[in-house]
Amino acid sequence: MKQSMTRRLAGAASGVALAALSACGGTAEDLAPGFGCGSSCADSSKLSTGQLEARFVVTGDGRSTQAEGGFFSPQAGLGFDVELKGGDQLNLVLAGATARMALADGPGETYAAAFPSQPAAATDVQVQFVRAAGIVMSQVRLPAPFQVLAPAAGTTVAGTAADFAITLDSKPEGEFIDVVIQAFHCKDASGADHASADTGASSAQYFTTTDGVHYLFHPGRYPKPSFTDPQGNAVPFSTCTATLEVAASNPGTIAADYKAGSSIQAIQVRSVDFTMTY
Repeated sequence: MKQSMTRRLAGAASGVALAALSACGGTAEDLAPGFGCGSSCADSSKLSTGQLEARFVVTGDGRSTQAEGGFFSPQAGLGFDVELKGGDQLNLVLAGATARMALADGPGETYAAAFPSQPAAATDVQVQFVRAAGIVMSQVRLPAPFQVLAPAAGTTVAGTAADFAITLDSKPEGEFIDVVIQAFHCKDASGADHASADTGASSAQYFTTTDGVHYLFHPGRYPKPSFTDPQGNAVPFSTCTATLEVAASNPGTIAADYKAGSSIQAIQVRSVDFTMTY
């Protein structure tokens, strides 16, 4: 199993957060949180394609096929800072159908589009940058869909268990395969809530597989998650609502017209929520 730390959380097209693009030249930390770039936006029509650093992510989550991305100008800080003007536009192209990418919530000046369907097999997807001078096309192969058969949503598992079985319906197809468990909502023994507590269980140390379909998660190998109280003491959690995420990703072929450092990536992702007790 070839693993990377590429992470992508599935969501609605308008709220999709960009992946950490470690597989193709960037990280989530490259992108500042927030919406739009305000008065600091650069006008795309005043920049050549070669001045634009592009980042695109195509995602399949079992419900829709989405694309999100944008451009960094030569003066960019941490967020996308290029506003499409002068007839410039971005298009998502899937199976011969075209959807125009519109301004959406996201880091800086983010553009997004979605189709309310998923191809049944691995599919080439294009992101087009349409300009008066012509179309600049980038392409990536979206991995084939797969499903998580086990655990079922709502399953409870002991956080100290030696093994915890994860079963998929087929081996994910992608250059990089990630299996990650995150705890996003934990309670201590008193019942107090602690949101966004992360177990950090994302490396091969905690997951094993022999065929890419059947995995074993080894929760007992990971230190019992806890929080630090006002007195500086480590207080263990009693339960954590956790999310299992399985993602297959491929780097794609970004148009050579763009500035060096540009990238496009496709990710097929599935997630299941369950409970860990300690």
